Amino acid sequence: MLNYSRSILGDILREVVYTEKVKMAISQEILMVKNDCVRQELIYNFLSYELDKHEILEQAAIMALEKGEYDLLKQLELFYKHCEGLVLLDKIRTEITHTELFLETVDKALEDVDSISFVERRLIKEINKYVVTQARYYSHYHPGLH
Repeated sequence: MLNYSRSILGDILREVVYTEKVKMAISQEILMVKNDCVRQELIYNFLSYELDKHEILEQAAIMALEKGEYDLLKQLELFYKHCEGLVLLDKIRTEITHTELFLETVDKALEDVDSISFVERRLIKEINKYVVTQARYYSHYHPGLH
């Protein structure tokens, strides 16, 4: 079972590292682009990969629960230590729900910026600030991740 757990964890980490590398590349573009429409599309792409990461980790957590791989669950828990009070799957699903909401809002703005409400505009500004902050973090703390 231990080898199985390590194999699963290795596969998961490879997929997560891949999504993080793509997010790193997108982050570089976000920080360099001047056009707001292009930046908004990049932010949408960044969030799409963020969603992919959470979905990969959700699948891994479900598999670990089904197989009784508690060491793997502890390792997965480390990805969500910033979320307090919930069990692992609830933490992951909360992150998925938030990311989907962000994606829906950004997509709506990309399709027709005039159709979004004041609250959605404020949410988009906050999403943009969040993603730009993440992009700065990637470029500052993970310059060698490429």
